[in-house]
Amino acid sequence: MGRYETLKILSIMDKKPDDQRNLSVIVTSSFIKSHPSIEIIKKTLESLKFINHHDFELFITHDYSAEDNFFAYIENLKNYLKKSNYPDIKILLSDKPVHLTGTIREAIKYVKTKYVLIVQHDLPFIKNFDVNKIISDMEEAPHIKYVRFNKRKNIKAVFDALNDLFGKEISCTNYTYTRTPAWSDNNHLCLTSYYENLILKECLDGRPMEDQLHGKSIDEKSHSKFGTYLFGKNHDGPYIEHTDGKNFQSDMKILPLMNSEEIVDLVSYLSKHTFMLEIGGGKSSIFLSKIVKQLVTLEHDRKWANQISDFGNIDHSSWDLHVVEPNWPQSHCFQPAEPGQFDNYVNFISTLEDNKFDIVLIDGRDRVRSTLASLPNIKQGGIILIHDFWNRSKYHSLLSNPGMELIEDKNSFGKIPSNTLVAFRKK
Repeated sequence: MGRYETLKILSIMDKKPDDQRNLSVIVTSSFIKSHPSIEIIKKTLESLKFINHHDFELFITHDYSAEDNFFAYIENLKNYLKKSNYPDIKILLSDKPVHLTGTIREAIKYVKTKYVLIVQHDLPFIKNFDVNKIISDMEEAPHIKYVRFNKRKNIKAVFDALNDLFGKEISCTNYTYTRTPAWSDNNHLCLTSYYENLILKECLDGRPMEDQLHGKSIDEKSHSKFGTYLFGKNHDGPYIEHTDGKNFQSDMKILPLMNSEEIVDLVSYLSKHTFMLEIGGGKSSIFLSKIVKQLVTLEHDRKWANQISDFGNIDHSSWDLHVVEPNWPQSHCFQPAEPGQFDNYVNFISTLEDNKFDIVLIDGRDRVRSTLASLPNIKQGGIILIHDFWNRSKYHSLLSNPGMELIEDKNSFGKIPSNTLVAFRKK
């Protein structure tokens, strides 16, 4: 038995629920190494202002931890919440490890409202929307059973690229929604009964819900069961961001050598399920390895490669670094490539597994040839990102490549001139 009984409620403010209240918010949490700091969850809680709803029940539900810093964090959280303006707050704690599925299962038992908004503790909202208007749209279109707020652009990538169900837009009275075959535990809105009668019956505790649900929407009929949609139109930008609670403390200052607009654009394509190929390593390798599921990096400079691991802690079980030096030495690492100098480097790409990667980032040497060499490694519909593309005309021949489709959206060059990152989709 843990220090608390299973999901014991610690009431901070315990007002009687209003009969007219239509929404509960469940914020899911677990021990992270930044505890006892509440900075991560505080940012997420404060971001609830973006949903423009001022009378909801708030449940903050935690998986089990025996760490002393975790219990200190709980006390800090309680003290913070006592000073807040939320109408009804309850903290729930498990006395055994139950994973995200189990914490939601217990929290749902206390929910009395028709709708529930599930929010992860390190996925704060970053844009305004009216959740009551989304609820109204879902009442109007009951086949929309689940509305997810994306942390990347609404494009056919990663989980959302499972099959051709992606992309159909449904326009309702208030907003437009984009159909997706993917089921993700990222922030989403649904009926409480959707969890009670479907999701929690499909999922076992102790295992990620995504692993148990992803891949079940394979056609129109099976999709109608789960009714998964993204908030917004195709190519709309993210509504949440990932503050990465697990790695917050040690790696916040390790960023790719890109400007802020480029980093925002890059991250919008990534998720914790992404298999990624990076051609040209650096601080970006540390940064990306903390976000994606698997990162493979190709670097040409051995000395630089040896320094990469010194930038910060990196989990080598999810990161592979390959060093392929030029066919003959350079006078300095940024010397323009001579014909044939990077043949070994480019040819190595073809030794990697075909159709493995969701995304490739080209930010190294011989970028045109590296891009073409990497196409077989990328899944159909996968994303090709090339840094310094728009400001280097020698790369522009790729615009006419028949195997790649330019992704044009509000972050494209011309709309944000400082963003030199280009995105293609593999046809």
